[in-house]
Amino acid sequence: MLQIYSAFFKMETSIKAHYRAHMAIWLLGLMVEPVVYMVVWINVAEARGGMVESYTASDFVVYYLAFIFVRQMGAAPSPWRFERRIQTGEMSILLLRPLHPVHGDIAETTSQKLMSLPILLIMALALGLAFRVTLNPPWWAVVTFPLAVVLAAALRFSMQWTLATAAFWTTRLDAVWQIYIILQTFLSGALAPLPLLPPAIRSIAEILPFRWVFYFPIELILGRLSPQEAVRGFATQGVWLLIRIALMRFVWRIGIKRYSAVGG
Repeated sequence: MLQIYSAFFKMETSIKAHYRAHMAIWLLGLMVEPVVYMVVWINVAEARGGMVESYTASDFVVYYLAFIFVRQMGAAPSPWRFERRIQTGEMSILLLRPLHPVHGDIAETTSQKLMSLPILLIMALALGLAFRVTLNPPWWAVVTFPLAVVLAAALRFSMQWTLATAAFWTTRLDAVWQIYIILQTFLSGALAPLPLLPPAIRSIAEILPFRWVFYFPIELILGRLSPQEAVRGFATQGVWLLIRIALMRFVWRIGIKRYSAVGG
């Protein structure tokens, strides 16, 4: 398995090395939305005397810089790829291989993250210097932050890969994907830190897994969690990940029985 992943990484890294400029432009585009949110909340904080709840204008800058990093490091394949595989018959080729298609997707997304990491850090550093941010989390939060990001990435991957398998039942995932994006935007802390949202939305966010994909790692590196809260957060991430992996395997088994080759 290590040899297989090594081969996948070499192939994907070689491909992406030829498109570094494209990747930089793509990352720049991904930053637009969170930067807009950041500027809006900074203006709101300044209009309210420098603070919204427990968040200062500087906190919003750090929050959305952390969000940019966590979102990119947790990137997962788009359902459109899965849909295209079925529509074009590419899925038939993948099923003939002695390896589950999920391994190729894991390797592809991981290589993409590693290749984009230097560019991402440079952009984040530039924004941090432009807004003069300061970040002083406790040492244990810094040490455990990478683990939170890895678990969040695995959880997001399993969620989106499970969603993508809906293509076994429908040829268009547009509506399903839009519902997912709306839920993720409101319940993950992307639109605003969860404490600033209405109580009803916060209650829903406590039930669903979206907050553990973005909000938990961000709050951890911002130093807003106690050690006990961090431990509970990691445990919740782990439980959700096990549930989503089990669901992903279950849906795959059912969906693959419905598959019939299309295209070619």
